[in-house]
Amino acid sequence: MTHVVRQAAANSGKVTDATWKAAQKAGWGDEHLTEAFAFLGLTMFTGCFLNHAQTDTDI
Repeated sequence: MTHVVRQAAANSGKVTDATWKAAQKAGWGDEHLTEAFAFLGLTMFTGCFLNHAQTDTDI
């Protein structure tokens, strides 16, 4: 799963078939992979918005 998300983050959402199939072979279903993509998109959008709004992150 981490390989899928890392590759998607580094390549504007694009993941190779080999990486996707490896995740499926490891037991991750399409539902889990889709949820990971949704979370990645939300995280990236939030980061972009915080940069635009010049808001400090609350960590």
